[in-house]
Amino acid sequence: MARRDDLTRRLLAFIRKAAPYAYCDACLALRLGASLADTSAGLATLLAEGKEFERRRRACYGCGRTLALAALTDGPRP
Repeated sequence: MARRDDLTRRLLAFIRKAAPYAYCDACLALRLGASLADTSAGLATLLAEGKEFERRRRACYGCGRTLALAALTDGPRP
């Protein structure tokens, strides 16, 4: 479980650092050296917390595909 918590922290740091650019789950997994399943689970954890991230349809900065990506919100959500 500690490994997944570490990945979640690394995802959080990477997404914040990469902003305003966003990456798809697969590109995040490649950049962080993690499996796609673990990356998706880490993103689900971040999205469940719901304050800073949301899924938005946009182009991935890594591969260029347009799909729902985890991205920082523009501001506090009500």
